[in-house]
Amino acid sequence: MQGTSTTVTENALAAEFPELSHLSREDLEDLLADPMYFQAIFHSLDRVKELYQGQAELGLANESIAKQNLAMQEDLYKLRAETKDAFDEAKALEARWAELEREQKEAYQATFLSSIPAHATEARYDGTGRPFRGSCVGIRSSLVL
Repeated sequence: MQGTSTTVTENALAAEFPELSHLSREDLEDLLADPMYFQAIFHSLDRVKELYQGQAELGLANESIAKQNLAMQEDLYKLRAETKDAFDEAKALEARWAELEREQKEAYQATFLSSIPAHATEARYDGTGRPFRGSCVGIRSSLVL
């Protein structure tokens, strides 16, 4: 019975790792018992070699990208400073705009009120001494823009 399970295990191992199919049962047991032997066999597998090669290529590509980023670093810092300066200037201009708009409104309001004839702001009376309906009494104080 043990022979059948051993054969199934060996077949499964050989199917998943065909590179190990040439090893005898004793070699496989030695592989599990001796870490140095395991490392030697492990690093000789084509899949492992490909993984190490891919890792080395990714490392080189990463290093190349890092060098490019470092080469652009000074320009990016300069651009960041210019952007901050432009933003600060825009905020200052925005504040100045609000101030000028307020001053313009005050100037317009003062000019508008001074241009209303004095007789237009006084009460109009009919012959009875009562003001007309729709009188302009207090128009200066009620005009607000």
